Amino acid sequence: MVNESSDQGGQPPRGIGSFAWLIEAYGQAIALLENQAAQIETLEREKDHLANQYREALQQYHQLKEQYDHQYSQQYQEYFSLPLPCYRWQAIEGELYLSDFNPAAARFNSQALQQ
Repeated sequence: MVNESSDQGGQPPRGIGSFAWLIEAYGQAIALLENQAAQIETLEREKDHLANQYREALQQYHQLKEQYDHQYSQQYQEYFSLPLPCYRWQAIEGELYLSDFNPAAARFNSQALQQ
């Protein structure tokens, strides 16, 4: 005699069918755990993929920064080696301020001041 009523508010049925109910509950629990393990594995793969993308982007950033620093250094050296006086002005609130000048400009200014 198997008890046909397996839905008794989460309680196992009484009698011979209780063992079948227990096996079914274990099967459902195992299926749930396998599903959760698959979800965790998917999340781990996504995390690893994002971490790899981040590392690649960071490496590209450092390469670009190194190229920029090198180019800026070359341009700065060229600026200071110009034989013509060069001045760099900065406009702040409608007024011009001298922010930088090259050695030729410094020599020109000192010569103009001496005269």
